[in-house]
Amino acid sequence: MPNGYRWGGDSGDGIGVATQWWAEATVRDTVIEDNEGVGLYGFATSFAECIDCDIHGNAFAGVAVTSEAHVSLVGGAVYDNLPSPAHGGGVGIFGWDVEGPPTLDVDGVSVRGHPGPGLYLRGQGFFSVTDSTFEDNGTAQNSPAGSVAALGVQDLLFSAELHLEGNLLGGIGHPPVLLHHSDARLVDNEFDRDGAWDLRRQDCEGVDPPEVVGAPVADSGCELASVEVDPLLDYFVLVVEESTAP
Repeated sequence: MPNGYRWGGDSGDGIGVATQWWAEATVRDTVIEDNEGVGLYGFATSFAECIDCDIHGNAFAGVAVTSEAHVSLVGGAVYDNLPSPAHGGGVGIFGWDVEGPPTLDVDGVSVRGHPGPGLYLRGQGFFSVTDSTFEDNGTAQNSPAGSVAALGVQDLLFSAELHLEGNLLGGIGHPPVLLHHSDARLVDNEFDRDGAWDLRRQDCEGVDPPEVVGAPVADSGCELASVEVDPLLDYFVLVVEESTAP
């Protein structure tokens, strides 16, 4: 795929850049902006890598990964992505275990300016976020968290992992991290919050407490479910693949 390119509303609506069906794509120094759907979407066992990309102004999420795909973000920024009129959202990065667990690697990325969480995860998958900055996310009153919200990301016999290391995790009116029936490994993260907790846990029955290494984490302990997480969950992208066969 071309590097140093601008993918946006003028080059086609819907999704900005998408990979599917074992395709592999790497883009560098690319702007993905102002699309009517997700900016960068990896699904159906594909691999997408975005290096020093600028992803902003897209609908529902700047980046999404589902169905056993692998998305890697290295450097760059994901910011000011907006809710979709049809699907809601308004999150920076979205991972969903639909038709198989996805893999997401985020390293050295600035994620900022979203009404929903900077990172929203649903179900099993392998999610690693390192040396990244999450600021001014979760600005909507009903956002489940400031920086990271995880629902059902539970390591059952090595079936899933949420690893957060060396990040700055902010929260505006919400704890920076919400673990809803989820576990996680947190290593030397810095928290910037305006409330009592760095980490809120709920619906914890049968879930191991998070593993914390290095810098301490102000943990709410296990609570009954009280933060609404469902409004962002009913999202699926259908890509119509045109056949060139006779």
